[in-house]
Amino acid sequence: MADTPLVVLGVDPGSQRTGWGIIAEQSGVLRLVDCGIIRTTSSGEKEFSQRLAVIYRQLADVVGSYRPQEAAIEQVFTCLVYPSPSPRDRTRSRMPASA
Repeated sequence: MADTPLVVLGVDPGSQRTGWGIIAEQSGVLRLVDCGIIRTTSSGEKEFSQRLAVIYRQLADVVGSYRPQEAAIEQVFTCLVYPSPSPRDRTRSRMPASA
């Protein structure tokens, strides 16, 4: 029986640029099959829902073309900047209120 390759889709999400890659694993050897970037800002979509629709349609095309058995999605990174200690940040010491 032949060793059938495992095809995996990897997605690096973003509302303006979403990266994707297809890899295949066979007998412990990984091979890059294809990869690309879905850009939503250059095609004029301004509304978030329109950008999500573009991402959905293009990823659906990738899935239809390569038929991956598994998928992995990178966790979305957000960076919140607080000008002063946040009540949610329990690692910072708080300055006592001045009288």
